[in-house]
Amino acid sequence: MALKVPSIPRVSEADQLLSWEAEVEARWSQLQVRRRNAEQLRERQMLLEASLRELDNENVAAALVLEERRRALSVRHTQLRHDEVAQKQQEILAATEAGKQQQAAEEETRRIDAAWRELERATQEDDAAHADKMRALQWTKQRSLQREAEARARFDALRERETQLLARLDALRHRKLHSTELLRRTLTQLQRELEERQALLSQADEKSN
Repeated sequence: MALKVPSIPRVSEADQLLSWEAEVEARWSQLQVRRRNAEQLRERQMLLEASLRELDNENVAAALVLEERRRALSVRHTQLRHDEVAQKQQEILAATEAGKQQQAAEEETRRIDAAWRELERATQEDDAAHADKMRALQWTKQRSLQREAEARARFDALRERETQLLARLDALRHRKLHSTELLRRTLTQLQRELEERQALLSQADEKSN
């Protein structure tokens, strides 16, 4: 009776490991691209923060100039009031020109008041514009901080994902090495058994002849 030679099993697990390794490598490449995009986003965020700091400095300088203008206007207003009082005193001393001087003083007062109201209006407009600019700057800062937090969260998530993929890739590589070694040993054993059985078959054939 002839001995049956066992068939060599199909290597499906090794193929599956190769497929998993290719999938992990592809995900690793995608992760690297996302990581570079996150780093570029952070660089743009740093440039935006530098621009915001520059705007802060410009706003501080503008506020100082505005305060200096206010002080100058206050001094000018006081000077004009003093001039008005002096002019009125001269009108009292010059009785013959009292009417004309009084009218001139009133006109000057109206001009001064009109000029003062105009300066106050301009100052209020400057204050409103400055307040709007500061609110816009504050909104930009908040938006920048929010984007930075989101970018940091995405970066941390990518880093965590990278760590997981590296661990999985390392495990797959170890598993592949183990499976390859086991397969090699199995094939060697089967080859040895096949050779032994072929030898037995040859001996049996020789005896039968």
